[in-house]
Amino acid sequence: MLGLGIEAALPAAVAAGLQRVRAHQPGALLQGFTAQVIVKCRLAQELIVGTSPNPQFGPVVLFGQGGTAVEVIADRALALPPLNQPLAQALVDRTRIARLLRGSRDVPPVNM
Repeated sequence: MLGLGIEAALPAAVAAGLQRVRAHQPGALLQGFTAQVIVKCRLAQELIVGTSPNPQFGPVVLFGQGGTAVEVIADRALALPPLNQPLAQALVDRTRIARLLRGSRDVPPVNM
C-alpha cells in the first residue's frame, strides 16, 4: 500500500493487507509485513536494481526503470557479475531510462 501519510494509518493498512492475502491465499503463512518510508523528490527517477539466480548462468544483475509499472514498461537490462565501473555503466546505458538519467529539458543529469 502506498501513500499512507501518517504512522497512525499503519494498523488499518496492515489489517487491509491481511484481509487481501486471506482472500487470495487463504492458506498462506504470514510472518509479518514490512513498512518503508517513501522518499519523495521532485526530480527523482524510480529505478530497479537487484540480483537473482539464473539456473544456467548463476547470479545475474538487473537494472532498469522501476516504479509501479515496472513489469509493463519492461525497461531493464541484465549483466553477469562481477561488475566494475565500465561494466556497470554499460548495463545502465542499455536501458531507455539512461537517457533520462543524462538529463532532459529542465531536469539536470544525475551524478552517476
